[in-house]
Amino acid sequence: QDEPDYAPSIIFVSHEASQTGAPAVLLSLMQWIKENTNINFSIIVGASGPWNEKFKSIAPTFFMDSYHIDVDKELRRFCGSHVKSIYINTIASALYAERLSFLQAEFVTHVHEMENVFQIFLPHVETLKRICKKYIAVSQGSIDAISKRFDTSKIELKFLKPFIDKKKIAKTPVIKPTRKKVIFGCGAVEIRKGFDFFCITAA
Repeated sequence: QDEPDYAPSIIFVSHEASQTGAPAVLLSLMQWIKENTNINFSIIVGASGPWNEKFKSIAPTFFMDSYHIDVDKELRRFCGSHVKSIYINTIASALYAERLSFLQAEFVTHVHEMENVFQIFLPHVETLKRICKKYIAVSQGSIDAISKRFDTSKIELKFLKPFIDKKKIAKTPVIKPTRKKVIFGCGAVEIRKGFDFFCITAA
């Protein structure tokens, strides 16, 4: 097969390029690796979104939902033959990652989800059971959801607190436009995110 000009040893898989928490964490991690190591890596994104350019600015990026004549053949060409690890960001990325089984590389899954989302993505969980033996969980809720479905004696499970780049704040004093308390939420506006609690708190 043709080798890519940029031969990665790691493939990062993101389920989408949305302005949400999991892609933000992944972007932070990849940016750190780019700035602090000599590791070559590439990215596969399941669904395009507003952060397409952010992904592309960090490393070569393959969008699964773009037009492809032969997606599997193009994936093989994109990945090359030097990939050692495939980093699956969220259980929602599992079906995209499964298409990389031809690389015979080690899978590592970074689990951001808890019980409610595990119930939504049951087919993805079953896929992970087949292909992945190493997991990083961001919370006790994530650990509990994994332990409920996996034989933990047969997988490697590590806890790592979620992280993101520190926001750069201007040194000049910020004049607050109001003395009222401002409540911020993070993530998509979905009922499972509990945005209604913010309204209750504000009231």
